[in-house]
Amino acid sequence: IVSQSHGLSALPTADDVSTDDFMKQLGHASQIIPLLHPQDGDKLLTDDESTSLLELLSRQFGHSDGIRGFFAVYLTSAESLIDED
Repeated sequence: IVSQSHGLSALPTADDVSTDDFMKQLGHASQIIPLLHPQDGDKLLTDDESTSLLELLSRQFGHSDGIRGFFAVYLTSAESLIDED
C-alpha cells in the first residue's frame, strides 16, 4: 500500500465512513482507492498508516452505504483495471 504525496491527512475520518450517506461514500471511496493501487513515484505507507487505512476500510465496510459506495467506485475506476499479476 502506498500513499500519495498528501498522505492520509486528506482522508475522511472513521466517523465519516461509518455514518455518511451513499453519495458522500462515493467521495470517500475515490480518496481511499488510489492508496490501494500504487502508482510509480508514490511513497510507501508506514506501518501506522497502513493500520489506519485498514481501520478506515473496516469501518466503511461495516456501513451498508459505505460498502456500496466503495464498490460502486472501485468497480468503475481505472485503478480496478490494473493488472498487478
